[in-house]
Amino acid sequence: MPHSLVSVKALEPFLLRSHGCRDFPFLVISGVYRPWVLKWNYSNPDVYHLRTVSLPVKMMSSNDLSGFLVHYTFKDVLLGGISLYLVYGILLYIYRLTLHPLAQFPGPKLAAATFWYEFYYDLFPHKLRYLWKVEEMHKKYGPIVRINPIHLHINDPNYLDEIYAGGKRKRNRDPWYYRSEPNGPLGWSVFQTVDHDVHRMRRAALNRFFSKRSVQEHEQMIIEKIEVLCGRFAEACRAGDVVPLTFACGALTMDVISAYAFGAETDNLTRQDFGAEYLEAYSKLSQFGPVGRQFPWLAKACLTLIPSSLMHRISPAAALIPRNRLFFRGMIEESVHQQEEEKRRKSEDSFEAEKEVQKNKSIFQDILRSNLPPGEKAPARLAAEANLLLIAGTETTARALSLVLFHILDNHQTLLQLRKELAPLMPHPDSRVSVAALEALRYFVGH
Repeated sequence: MPHSLVSVKALEPFLLRSHGCRDFPFLVISGVYRPWVLKWNYSNPDVYHLRTVSLPVKMMSSNDLSGFLVHYTFKDVLLGGISLYLVYGILLYIYRLTLHPLAQFPGPKLAAATFWYEFYYDLFPHKLRYLWKVEEMHKKYGPIVRINPIHLHINDPNYLDEIYAGGKRKRNRDPWYYRSEPNGPLGWSVFQTVDHDVHRMRRAALNRFFSKRSVQEHEQMIIEKIEVLCGRFAEACRAGDVVPLTFACGALTMDVISAYAFGAETDNLTRQDFGAEYLEAYSKLSQFGPVGRQFPWLAKACLTLIPSSLMHRISPAAALIPRNRLFFRGMIEESVHQQEEEKRRKSEDSFEAEKEVQKNKSIFQDILRSNLPPGEKAPARLAAEANLLLIAGTETTARALSLVLFHILDNHQTLLQLRKELAPLMPHPDSRVSVAALEALRYFVGH
């Protein structure tokens, strides 16, 4: 069909404007109101390229058009939209079951067709049960199972080297599973970084701070906080009080990671309830993962758009992330200011300045002094990283410690064997012992 050059003025009576915008005109043809894309003529902005139609064309009058618009009600438009959505959904399900690259892999057909299958087991009416459902799938379908429209689950150790590729092979992380985005607040922490190279750079900046040598350098600080916890245990024993072991361990791990990473004291060990609200919130926050995967727009709104005061009313656990980010951002901005002050003082007295640097040393102060690109040192980006370190360094370690302590105390034979092993190193309950000395004990290393 040939093109014709049509003057804008000639089409003016037949173009309906959307908020007065010329970029979205509509043309009435043959008594039917249809969207019609007119090609813009860049050489002459007053002329459109209009494709001519070989059918009889009748331009509707304004009265005809008014009658047409009245004829189609909001209900008609709504039903038409729903119908189109249903047709799209059916075609999408057919594609996922027949033509999708993962269609050849075994698994429940409903799981392959829709994410609502996973929703059913992870959110409602069940909660966080999909992991066990996947285990049942492996028993039925084998080591490789399609668990949703875009993912396979592999239960075969022979695939470890292929999946967790090393060397020059790259593996970008899955943005859907990690509730992430390539750029922005949901992709700033190392946990949610999608790109392989960016993740490697950010991970390398943190690795050295959690090496065995770095931890040993902070052994004194860790021992001091353990002694505070032991003091709380002794007080509870004298008073006959029950100690919530998980919260007590959470107070210890949060105080340690805060002091090490940020050079700040949270002092949860001295609080009567051991700062229980933090550990409870972090535990609930870990359950927020399936919600973020199924409804990413909701996760982004909670973490970045909704004010923390309003978010706290909806979900105190989810409100912790934006609130902590603001807190850490202020802390990191203060570290940037301190770094500038240190540079100024270094030119005046390098020896005193170096002593001050070592005194206030923390992970993020070291990162700010590193050779990372300037964008990686932005306070907002580092605040997201700080939030991750606080959660990861608190909740997971606290759970592990509380379980270990419970089973040691619950198993009398294990407790006696442990005390016998420690007796040469700790003749008194308050005797201090180093990590290196503990590592030399056969019972601790499983020999």
